[in-house]
Amino acid sequence: RDTSGVLVVARTRLAAMKLAEAFRARETKKTYWALVKGVPPKREDKISTWLIKEPTPDGDRVRVAKHGEKGADHAVSY
Repeated sequence: RDTSGVLVVARTRLAAMKLAEAFRARETKKTYWALVKGVPPKREDKISTWLIKEPTPDGDRVRVAKHGEKGADHAVSY
């Protein structure tokens, strides 16, 4: 499924002010996490494959293209 967003909650008023300022000043960075089954063979590598976006009743989903299907080339480094 596509990444869709995050909910950030501050526990104190001061923390909320600092978070708001960090977002305003674009001092934050994005980190993407994935759940995988098994252990990748290398600590760092690049996964390159073709992806297809297809509509479903719950909204669009992205999946790996089957052999011969036309998709968008995509690569991810880890």
